Amino acid sequence: MRLPGSSPGHLLARIGRHGGTAVLALIAAGVALPAVDRWLLPFVTPAVFVLLAVSVLRTDLARVAALVQRPGLVLAAVAWSTLALPLALGLAGQALGIAQRWPQTYLGLVLQGAAPPMMSAPAFTALLGLDADLVLVCMLGCMAVTPLTSPLLVHLFLAGSLAVRPGELGWHLASLTAGAVAAGGALRAWLGGAAIERRRDALSGFNVLVLFVVVGPMMKDVAAGVAAAPLATAAVFAGACGVFALLLALTGRVFRGAGPARGPALALMCAQRNLGVMVATTGALPSAALLYFGLSQGPIYLAPAWLQARLRRARGLARAVEAANDSRA
Repeated sequence: MRLPGSSPGHLLARIGRHGGTAVLALIAAGVALPAVDRWLLPFVTPAVFVLLAVSVLRTDLARVAALVQRPGLVLAAVAWSTLALPLALGLAGQALGIAQRWPQTYLGLVLQGAAPPMMSAPAFTALLGLDADLVLVCMLGCMAVTPLTSPLLVHLFLAGSLAVRPGELGWHLASLTAGAVAAGGALRAWLGGAAIERRRDALSGFNVLVLFVVVGPMMKDVAAGVAAAPLATAAVFAGACGVFALLLALTGRVFRGAGPARGPALALMCAQRNLGVMVATTGALPSAALLYFGLSQGPIYLAPAWLQARLRRARGLARAVEAANDSRA
């Protein structure tokens, strides 16, 4: 006899309602189970395809159309995310000597800049009470142009140091994105928006499980790196956190005029890069690049909780100031 709430749909919905904790748990599992991570490596590309398709499946086209009618901010954010930030990361890596001293880590840094935003960025921004619709449209715009910009960035900064050629990279990215958009759009048309909305939590839980297939292989060398060279691994982790903080701060400063709900939302979107897409489309990467990718997952998934607490304090302070001003009046 099946217990109430024990069906697969209910279990997925429960996972989806605790998505932040579940993601941290899967990162811990990825570190603790390197043998499973290696077994999952061939399934990264199909998993990324599924995540992209589910992201499109959950997209409300009416919300997209409303923002596209006033595209100035969207175009600026897409250009910043796909061109300005990657160029800044690549040039900074050269200026700081990372490209010469640690070429494999530099490869990971460049691919991080060339990656589009994560599919979960709209969900994170909604959780923080920020403008999730804007982030959704910007994320889709970045996904659309990444097959064009990423090959150019790879040719500019990594000529000869990546197994896949820039043209092949662009083709892989374009086919992956176009196929996922077609599949997600067809499923949405078949199921209908109301049915999808009713299953929102279950879809979130399904995303968490599929995400493990993507994140796990990036974590496979983390435990070995800590055991073999703890100080060096700690330095790479500190660098990954520093890059995340830099992307967050730069974007927040550039778009601070967009408003309190839009500037921080775009900052979080630009800092959360979809490294799984780059793993799926570039094939085998050097171990140091994968280690950097794995350690980069930490700030990506921990930052929303930190930002949530910071925004809550800022809003509380604003309400207190407003109340004080009202009392004086």
